Amino acid sequence: MFKKSLLFTFLLLPLSCEAKTTFIPEDRQTIISDTTGIPDPQKNITKWRPTKKDTDLALIRIYKFLMNAKNNGTLAIGKKSEIRKIVSIKDKYNVQFIGIIRGGVKYIYCNFFPVKNMNHIQRWKEHHIIVLDGGYWYWNIEYNLEADKCENMRINGYG
Repeated sequence: MFKKSLLFTFLLLPLSCEAKTTFIPEDRQTIISDTTGIPDPQKNITKWRPTKKDTDLALIRIYKFLMNAKNNGTLAIGKKSEIRKIVSIKDKYNVQFIGIIRGGVKYIYCNFFPVKNMNHIQRWKEHHIIVLDGGYWYWNIEYNLEADKCENMRINGYG
């Protein structure tokens, strides 16, 4: 009996842990369709509307990406340092989700910015917030649904 219950616990543990890695409360998340300012060198982005399930999965993958950044050999040391700062304040962000299709692939563009400056401004729930500079307080990343991975992380510089 003990072995069965232990096996059951180990099978369910990953599911329960994964569900708890959504680090941004729902009232600080919004799905918008404004693609203004999203990097698009080939001018071939089209829009789609992600579901809540899609955005929850994106946040889970982003959380794992951030937590594993120190072991990511492809990230520059400076970016790893900024990611450590992001992780230290991960509960201080709002996030906008924008569904984009680039080259036939669906992405969720996730735009993070501080709660302290935006909670009183309702336009963040409808319009893409674009800020130059501001360092690790302002960053974005794309979640590739088909490949189930995070790509193209951009952290603002300091001006």
